[in-house]
Amino acid sequence: LTSDQVERICLAQDACGVTRFLPTLTTDGYEVLEHGMRTIADACEQSAAVRDRVAGIHLEGPYLSKEDGPRGAHPLQHCRPPDWDEFARLQEAACGRIRLLTISPEYKEAPAFIARAAASGVLVAIGHTAASSAQIQAAVDAGARAGYLVDFAHDPTQAGRVALCDACAGAGREGTQAARSTISACTVSECATTT
Repeated sequence: LTSDQVERICLAQDACGVTRFLPTLTTDGYEVLEHGMRTIADACEQSAAVRDRVAGIHLEGPYLSKEDGPRGAHPLQHCRPPDWDEFARLQEAACGRIRLLTISPEYKEAPAFIARAAASGVLVAIGHTAASSAQIQAAVDAGARAGYLVDFAHDPTQAGRVALCDACAGAGREGTQAARSTISACTVSECATTT
């Protein structure tokens, strides 16, 4: 990945009507992620066109479930527990541009990590996870405020679904109860539902 490639990708979004977006780096080894972060940050510094279009960086992984199914296409060999020191180095390489982080809260390190990330201004999303309801609730309590690709099939009580939807939609917001039964993904502003 080069700064010129980042600029070409950003400019190509214009044809689709995209005005701002978060380039996403997905689960990989540290060196690959660091290179991607640094390259996007450099492109933002070098080009006003990139800077105007890049709202931040989305880090999807590498702190995701190792289980087949929830992990999706993320490479097993690079899925790992959350590591604050590693994340801080990636954030430094990105010049503070990581704005969204997708994490699986099934690791014991997750609640403390999520609390630190949220306190630093990063929007934490739960995703690619087979976490229990209690683990999802702990993540929400720690500051996770979005989620997607969350596998609730293993959760007969659906308590994790309720906790996540409440965090995304805001507890007590009109329509939250109805959305709880059909949530497939949610954002900070609403629960996106399927029928």
